[in-house]
Amino acid sequence: MKFFNYCSSNSVKALLLTLSSLILAACIVPSSIKQAAVLSHPTLDTLIPQLLTADYILLGEEHDQPKIHLFRARLLKELAKHRSLLVSVEHITSDKQPILDANLAHPQELQRALDWNKSGWPKWSMFLPLFEALRDTRAIVRCGNRRTTDTFDDLIPYGLNAPLPHETRLREELEKMHPPSMKIPLERMVLAQRRRDAALAVSLDQGKATMRILLAGNGHIRKDYGVPWYIRYHNPEARVLAIGIISGTEANKDKGVYDYLVRL
Repeated sequence: MKFFNYCSSNSVKALLLTLSSLILAACIVPSSIKQAAVLSHPTLDTLIPQLLTADYILLGEEHDQPKIHLFRARLLKELAKHRSLLVSVEHITSDKQPILDANLAHPQELQRALDWNKSGWPKWSMFLPLFEALRDTRAIVRCGNRRTTDTFDDLIPYGLNAPLPHETRLREELEKMHPPSMKIPLERMVLAQRRRDAALAVSLDQGKATMRILLAGNGHIRKDYGVPWYIRYHNPEARVLAIGIISGTEANKDKGVYDYLVRL
């Protein structure tokens, strides 16, 4: 129940949902984290047959690596030949969904409409191939992120308040990334991470498609405490593939938290 105090709603409905989620969590056996299949410079022919077995595909990234975005753009175009796509992007908050919808047909104009240069993300030219691919594939595109002022009650059925089996790992990673000098309470960082991961999971179910794809940082698509856990909490039968994508030979220690680790 430790996360319930952070929820914005005090309604009886929210309480009942929380209690139900805790009961369900107690019945879920934490998934074992198996060794990932490591693929170096894979061809699309190598990956596509595996990806077509999934309902949800989570494509990770190092945010500032253009070749990763280019690779995923090619993947999107190839997958669209076989499935109808719903694609959620971590990089845009849900309040900007109308802006995305109105400008996706013209990705160059989308940069200005989103005020991307002030967003904190790397330069638009890196991400442009992705948004061109989203336009060309006619995918349903969802803004997966949320503002801190948004409501989060709809995340409860996805396990936001449920015990996270590998929360210790999440805490350790957050402590590494945020030194004490930042003076951000660890509990607040954990809650923010959980909210984002659960929100990304919810965004993948906002529309009809035969394949649902997430574009997000490698840390968000981890099987132990990331988006896959929230998807499976809500839909235990979901077929989920987490594809970590890195630009070099590092991150050997993380290869067990993905289904595939792609090195480009």
